[in-house]
Amino acid sequence: MITQIAWRNVWRNKVRSLVVIASVAVGIWAATFIAAFSSGMRHRYVETAIHKEVSHIQVHANGYLDDPELSESIPDVNTMISQIEKIPEVKSVSSRLLVNAMAATASASTGVLLRGIDTLSENNTTGIGKNLVEGNYLSGAALPAYISSELADKLHLKLKHKIVFTFQDAQGYMISAAFRITGIFKTSNSTFDLQNVFLRDADLSALLKMDGEASEIAVLLKNDIDVPAVISKLKSQFPQYDVKDWKQIAPELALTVDSLNETLYMFILIIVLALVFGIVNTMLMAVLERTREIGMLMAIGMNRKKLFRMIMTETFYLSLVGTPAGLLLAYITIVLTGKYGISLALFAQGLSSYGISKMVYPELEASVYGVIAVFIFTGTLLASFYPAIRALKFNSVEAMRAV
Repeated sequence: MITQIAWRNVWRNKVRSLVVIASVAVGIWAATFIAAFSSGMRHRYVETAIHKEVSHIQVHANGYLDDPELSESIPDVNTMISQIEKIPEVKSVSSRLLVNAMAATASASTGVLLRGIDTLSENNTTGIGKNLVEGNYLSGAALPAYISSELADKLHLKLKHKIVFTFQDAQGYMISAAFRITGIFKTSNSTFDLQNVFLRDADLSALLKMDGEASEIAVLLKNDIDVPAVISKLKSQFPQYDVKDWKQIAPELALTVDSLNETLYMFILIIVLALVFGIVNTMLMAVLERTREIGMLMAIGMNRKKLFRMIMTETFYLSLVGTPAGLLLAYITIVLTGKYGISLALFAQGLSSYGISKMVYPELEASVYGVIAVFIFTGTLLASFYPAIRALKFNSVEAMRAV
């Protein structure tokens, strides 16, 4: 009986009911889409950092990360790489010889990190050669250098210009060598671009007299979920080395992800609060407009418990209609934007300093749809408590006299 009355009451004022339904639908759509947008940005950020910079796993000599000196290198690195490549979950492996240096030109100088790499394996692991915007990828000169467009602008460099790097070898002797710019690249991380210069490992190791040695080995996997299993294998296979995953290597990634999550929760909370206050206002208006009707129902025997149930059921019906509509709208929006992406080109410069791509592809796990729907559905029901309690305070005689 109560459910039938509540359903009829919902559609007695269609405009008001449709406003509440639309509010619930828009609230769920907004919360779900923001969650998908944040998830897509987070996934893109982590994926870019893993596949373009740090890789899933890195191997170092014990103590290297605490004190990154050339003396703490990995010897006979090629033999070690061949063993790692035999692990089925591994997609590619790359060794790197790293040394801090001063880069100088005729008009400017700055500190950089020289990365001596095998051009083929590094390109397979990070795709750095695919970021080429001008010139060639470490070819076409005796001592080629591959630098970013940001660094080239800072040092006033162009293709075929020379750049001098000054650094220390493992024994502490100073070395200076002139390289020629053969290629210029650009990634989505401007900080990374300004700090790193790529050289051929054969050229850098010859200058350092460290043939066959490397500062680190980067391991890219076929699937993210295989990281713990592969780390366990590498630790048992190479107990003398320090094996860490990307979260340990780059804790700033985890910090940025946490910051994005906190921002997401704040936006969802604001949306829910706005939705709750809107429903409170609308339902309260509905109760006040029906003061005489409610007084009459109380006079003919409807007790306060049934009256409370009636108002709560009305809100339940409104939410029951609005929730699927909001979820469907959110799903369609996420599918379309996830396919074509959302351009943040206006904020590209600021985002690049954090290593975030200007293109975002919203995505959301199926379970999150349900969580958000339940969260907002519960919020709408709680929002009807105050109007329902307000109705319980009516005096039947005075309510029937209300104009």
